[in-house]
Amino acid sequence: MIISFSFENFFSFLERTEVSFLAGKQDPDTAHYTTTDTGLRLSKMMSVIGANGSGKTNILRAYNFLMHVMRDSFKFNPDQELPLDQFLFTGEPRQETSFSLLFELDKFLYRYELSLTKKQIVNEVLSVKTESNFRYLFKRTLDKESGTYTVREQDFGKKVETIASGILNSRRNATLFSGLIFANYEPIKPIADYLLGHTTNVGRMGVIALPFLTNPEMVASQCMASPEIRTAIESLMARIDLGISGIDIREVRFPEEAKKQMNADKFYTPFAKHTVNGTEYTLHFSMESGGTQSLFVLLYHILTALSRPGIAVMDELEASLHPHMIPAILDLFISPESNPHNTQLLFTSHSLEVLNHLDKNQIVLVEKNPETLMSEAWRLDEMTGVRRDDNLYAKYMAGRYGAVPRL
Repeated sequence: MIISFSFENFFSFLERTEVSFLAGKQDPDTAHYTTTDTGLRLSKMMSVIGANGSGKTNILRAYNFLMHVMRDSFKFNPDQELPLDQFLFTGEPRQETSFSLLFELDKFLYRYELSLTKKQIVNEVLSVKTESNFRYLFKRTLDKESGTYTVREQDFGKKVETIASGILNSRRNATLFSGLIFANYEPIKPIADYLLGHTTNVGRMGVIALPFLTNPEMVASQCMASPEIRTAIESLMARIDLGISGIDIREVRFPEEAKKQMNADKFYTPFAKHTVNGTEYTLHFSMESGGTQSLFVLLYHILTALSRPGIAVMDELEASLHPHMIPAILDLFISPESNPHNTQLLFTSHSLEVLNHLDKNQIVLVEKNPETLMSEAWRLDEMTGVRRDDNLYAKYMAGRYGAVPRL
């Protein structure tokens, strides 16, 4: 599970910012949390709240960027700049951006640290915690004067240095971690497989508008390949969405003249079932409300995330949904029955009713300084005087915690 991640000099955040899922000592013993194999108590979810333009989405971008570069940068063109967006609004821009990730896997605590510029990786370390301290498994460091890298490994298969010299000498924009994945290096596979359990609707430019992520028909096609997820979506839609008794996904054949153009001979399209006085009717999803269509798509991505260990990183979780639907979505992560892998959820929301369903240590507030345009984030339980039995919604709306629009 993810314990915490941190970053600095990224988008609107200049100073080091940490998001921690670690529960406090006094946090209630509820299904909102789980105890890991090493005895840590971690939250299953974290909500990021603040005004428009405060930097909420940038926190999600930070995690996603780290995953992208950590896992996939060896796939980049060797001459490509890293897709890094640093803090701009300063007279002396910092050249380096830093990230760290602390996570638990198979009873071990791992820490991954990365420093980079737009042109190259500067420093990279993967460590594991022993009895009391972290010791590195591998580290790759750039000598800025000579422009060469040194690579060291400890008890990590003893081939890291050989692989690094063979495939990474000319790949300044690729992490060693991604190179080891490319080389099918056996010791890295369990870690890489866990980090692949990452579902998101956020990209570099914000919410991703790809058809696969937003189009009900594309999602219907995916559901045909995942019968269990399809059944779960149908059950949840019937329970959450007023008036729908089920979902019917139908196969549609392309005309002969369209097959070559579409490079396919069929597609799938969803219909909503409605039962009235014992008679079942169906409506194509295009005739349903935007909220119903959004719920169908969202449930697919959430249930896919819940089918494996990992984390779902979702921007504007409540988009097009009635606020009363949000608790039902959160319950999917809270319940051990629907979340057997303890998949985590990191999300932004403007539906402030979520404050009535979360503990104070499950809320990250974000505010941007209007003079410096620098974002700052803090967990609500870090503020002095915030009680567990406070009406968090009422006090936030009253401006007691900050991170509200300046109107």
